[in-house]
Amino acid sequence: QIYYSGTRDIKKNYKEAIRYFTQIIDKKGPIPKDKAKKKEAKQVGQAAGYLGLMHWRGEGVKADVKTAYRWFQEGLAYDDPISQNAVGLMYKNGIVVEENQRVALHYFKLAATQEYSEAEINLALEYVQDDQTLPVAIELLNKAAESKHLLAYWYLGQLNDQGYTASRSCRVSVHYYKAISEAGDWLHPTIENGFSAYTIGDQENALLYYMLAAERGYEIAQSNVAFLLDPDRRLWDFMPLLTKKTKVKDENAENNAFIYWSRSAHQNNVDARVKMCDYYYKGIGTKTDYEKAAACYRNAAEDYRSPLAYWNLGWMYENGVGVQKDLPLAKRAYDLALENDADAYLPIKLSLLSWWKNWWTLSLTGNNEVTK
Repeated sequence: QIYYSGTRDIKKNYKEAIRYFTQIIDKKGPIPKDKAKKKEAKQVGQAAGYLGLMHWRGEGVKADVKTAYRWFQEGLAYDDPISQNAVGLMYKNGIVVEENQRVALHYFKLAATQEYSEAEINLALEYVQDDQTLPVAIELLNKAAESKHLLAYWYLGQLNDQGYTASRSCRVSVHYYKAISEAGDWLHPTIENGFSAYTIGDQENALLYYMLAAERGYEIAQSNVAFLLDPDRRLWDFMPLLTKKTKVKDENAENNAFIYWSRSAHQNNVDARVKMCDYYYKGIGTKTDYEKAAACYRNAAEDYRSPLAYWNLGWMYENGVGVQKDLPLAKRAYDLALENDADAYLPIKLSLLSWWKNWWTLSLTGNNEVTK
């Protein structure tokens, strides 16, 4: 899959992709009969599906729809969603097989139940033609959009723009169209140029390119600018212990970092939102405001299920910072942090030990803050 799709560091190489996919097929055993074993052997089905696509599109081989169909049939035996969706398209358009819309719909449904975004879109395009099934079509497109599928963004933007959704909104349409435009491979890709500069250690040019993209509204560029300007990104800073020199405070950088974290946060970047909360709490780039910090953490926790926001909110409730001291709410916030991120077990358990200490201390003294 890496050679087929390519990455930042590895270029597409269809010949190599075919070689590896073929090796997977060659090592296959007998086709499993029960669903559990089919799931274990899903890589065989995926390899067959990709080989089918490559023969259909002529990627690394001469285009041959009949060979593609044979590979898709191989993939169907393993319940491969790529193959199911492709066979559905073949039946829909009468390619190799006789056109049959009912059979096409059947295969689209099979692939869509496995949350394959291409099939969700194809199935949605069938349902969108009838007013009764329009809500189902929109639901399918929303599912595909969660996988960041650009076609799903396009169709949702169109449906919203033309008033086919429950509540028409220009803002929603712009959101989808913007997401598509930001994914484009433009002549002067400022984000790519910024990343290239950053990887070679040229932070000055990286910042320049990212700022250009950030001012155009690219969320990822806004968060990258904030990161580069962020004076609060070191977890441990021992320099004050080693020297008497005080660190020079760059207020301009702090103010700009706060601005870009805020902009990124308002484009639904949960990590940026938590950083914005940190800035309110620590007074970086803005005045220290514990109440705003608490409200900000609450928003990140309740709307985005951020474990770090829950943890910070728990600490604020435990210590009465920015909110009224409330140990039950603090305990609930800590529990939700652990529920949303099991990897944070150690720091949260340490916080809970502190919480239990406070609980027992207040209980023994008869302080009514325990039950507030």
